[in-house]
Amino acid sequence: MLRKLNRLVAISEAANVRSRPNGESKDEQLENKILLCKVQQIMLTTNIWTKAGLVNGALGEVVDIVYEYGSKPPDIPAYVITRINNYTGPSWNPTYPKLVPITPISLGNRRQIPLKMVWAITVHKYQGLTL
Repeated sequence: MLRKLNRLVAISEAANVRSRPNGESKDEQLENKILLCKVQQIMLTTNIWTKAGLVNGALGEVVDIVYEYGSKPPDIPAYVITRINNYTGPSWNPTYPKLVPITPISLGNRRQIPLKMVWAITVHKYQGLTL
């Protein structure tokens, strides 16, 4: 699906704070690697701000990917500018009220952007969404 978008794709590899004895970090709340590109359909994978609609399962799309100076893929972006469909919080950019910067978070052993490609969700997760 990303190939059909005909855009550059960035890989974001999680920063694993502590590793397990076998060398792998098993933290299912945040992906170990995510693929990001502009106009890609995404879903939030954790509750960030429930009152504003930034909840686990919220759908949207990537508008831009911003890295700190000197960083590049596969580093974790400083933030990903997204357009979240049900966002009701204050406007980050008055011209585009649905734009929201999503920053990396830490859960368990892992630090990563809490996003997932919509094409990568399971049928069980999809059944539970209100679309």
